[in-house]
Amino acid sequence: MEGLVRQVYQRPLAHHPDFGPTIRPGARVVWRIEGNGVSHWTDHGVRGTEPVVPGEAPLLVLGSSQTEALQVDDDEVYTAVVEAELRRRGLGARVRNAGRSGASAADYAAWAPVYRRLFGPRHVAIQLAPADLGEDAWGGSGGRFERRADGTLTATPRPVARPAPWREALAPLVNRSMLLVYGAYRFAEFRAAQAAQPPLFSAGESRPAPAPTPPPSFPVEEELDLLQSGFDGRVSFVFTPEVGPGEPAQAVGDVERRFLDWCRVRGARCASARAAFEALLADGRSPFGFANTRFGRGHLNREGHRAVAEALLGALPLRELR
Repeated sequence: MEGLVRQVYQRPLAHHPDFGPTIRPGARVVWRIEGNGVSHWTDHGVRGTEPVVPGEAPLLVLGSSQTEALQVDDDEVYTAVVEAELRRRGLGARVRNAGRSGASAADYAAWAPVYRRLFGPRHVAIQLAPADLGEDAWGGSGGRFERRADGTLTATPRPVARPAPWREALAPLVNRSMLLVYGAYRFAEFRAAQAAQPPLFSAGESRPAPAPTPPPSFPVEEELDLLQSGFDGRVSFVFTPEVGPGEPAQAVGDVERRFLDWCRVRGARCASARAAFEALLADGRSPFGFANTRFGRGHLNREGHRAVAEALLGALPLRELR
């Protein structure tokens, strides 16, 4: 069973003093639960094989699980596509992928001093989806935006506690058994699914439909201002809208509309993958989903990553990356 599980799932973790649980440096990750990706990881939860040296990579890319991208191979993730294109253009700029599953705009803002200290980048690119500027940044388990007493916005980092001594002692042993790690991962999924289902003997009872409530309004503009100031204005944004065959391709939500308006007003370096995503849909393809999952749902596939790379390249200050 251990050998069988390792063909599908292999993701050893380690404790990082700033970020908490991260993929162990030097690890080879296998992820065939969704997609069919094999990836390699180095210091500070960065995707790659070479150790991190502050200042040696001019471009640092931040994002959530769409940037972490366990579902695709190292050369297929959009950060690798961007790096290959920069080298093709003779720039030779190294790109560091610091994508982290579950992260949101609040995490990037709260960790901005940590990113500058650990990586010393000349420029930062941030991948954002609607939820990254919305509910995930306010009510998730990670960092969150909060209001100070004077009304200004601030970002509070996610709490990071050092593991108990017995957990640290057992970590090397546990990481040698992906059967245990995957079992815990699946057990957590089943518990979440069970909690979302109605009790067995009341599933057929009629219940009044809840009254519709308007979606909450988030301070998107202030969040983006905080992100931009956290990196001294040396930041590009790439927006990845959630479009798919089951949703109207032309639907632009409130968060996306306000993001685009903010970019125009501020004159910021921004790009959206919407046009490329809709072109894929019009051709009967999708930027999301894999052969072993549902079409048009989930994480970016190979074509989706290429679309995001093309969008991001148009928002980068190429002269600063020489």
